[in-house]
Amino acid sequence: MRWPPAATPSPRAGARLPEVAAAQSTLGASRSAALLEGALAELAAFAVHELGVSHVLVAGGETSGAVTARLGLERLLIGAQAAPGVPWAVSLSAGRTIAVLLKSGNFGGPSLFSDAWEAAP
Repeated sequence: MRWPPAATPSPRAGARLPEVAAAQSTLGASRSAALLEGALAELAAFAVHELGVSHVLVAGGETSGAVTARLGLERLLIGAQAAPGVPWAVSLSAGRTIAVLLKSGNFGGPSLFSDAWEAAP
């Protein structure tokens, strides 16, 4: 299933600095980050395996690693760039072909996630 950009579900993780500090104080920075990355990876797996989503965009290097691991992506066929240094890639997850865009660091501009659909495989 590929949704048009205006209808695409866009789960995000974010909180105000005091909330982040409180979570890190309680759980530790590494544990709170791992919980968030794991939750986003599970959400991506549910979307792909249960809802039939075929295209996944992920921001954050550690989150990208968690999502690709959870989806069981072992090899990526690199495709067209949505922005310099941010290509789409195609892989298999549970026997299905899916496209992923993995954005880490300061790559891409503010419109990357909306522009990415134009370069999507």
